[in-house]
Amino acid sequence: MNLAEFQAAFQQAILADDDRLAPTFDETAEFCRKARIGVYIAAYRLRLAAVVAGDYPMLREALGEDAFEALTISYVEATQSSHANVRWYARDLPDFMAVQPRFRDQIAEQSLARFERALSDAFDAADAPVGSAEDLAEFGPETALRLQLEFHPSIRVLELTAGTTRAYESLCDGRSIESCGGDRELVLFWRQDGECFYRLIDDEEQFALKLAQDGYRFGELCQLLAFRVAGEDVSRRAAIFLSQWLADGLVSAIALDE
Repeated sequence: MNLAEFQAAFQQAILADDDRLAPTFDETAEFCRKARIGVYIAAYRLRLAAVVAGDYPMLREALGEDAFEALTISYVEATQSSHANVRWYARDLPDFMAVQPRFRDQIAEQSLARFERALSDAFDAADAPVGSAEDLAEFGPETALRLQLEFHPSIRVLELTAGTTRAYESLCDGRSIESCGGDRELVLFWRQDGECFYRLIDDEEQFALKLAQDGYRFGELCQLLAFRVAGEDVSRRAAIFLSQWLADGLVSAIALDE
């Protein structure tokens, strides 16, 4: 057995949690072999568990140590790391909770896990330029209806259980949380200057943001928004959205549709 074959067999034993797969050059040292490979098997799984705990600190607070440990053990046992960077390992934990008998009815906790996952995804998103109100000022009022926007890659909107944002903030402050459920809330996540942000948005802003992300011109956005918001000054409402998006650093570029 050459070095490459030895390394491949050693890795397979660790990933499979099976010391019988571990290679050895001394078949008489069976106990020693098992003890040695056992150290690596345990250390690997402890590392994966630490990644889960690091990605979901508020979920850990909400569930309590015993329940979170049980969830982590189940996830590690069922999920192998499929990426060279362990940073991505715990990404599927919210979906995993949804199918586990012990956790699938804990809707509020699943929603909290999705909230924390969205913050991590925003942090890991690609970089892009950030537009400003000054960039918008370069375009005259007569061109406003032809404006098209490009958005930062970190933007994500999630529909979560009502009260999830409040629960997250309470846990961050060390306060007890109220029960969530019964309705929904829309939460916008993004990154600006290396820091992740979030805020609640309403259905109209979600609708307008989706249109803008899909490449609709500002004038088309106003027309389509008017069907949803009868009797309001839609242009003013859309302008408020645009101003807020620029202030938040959501917009990467502004252009005119020729």
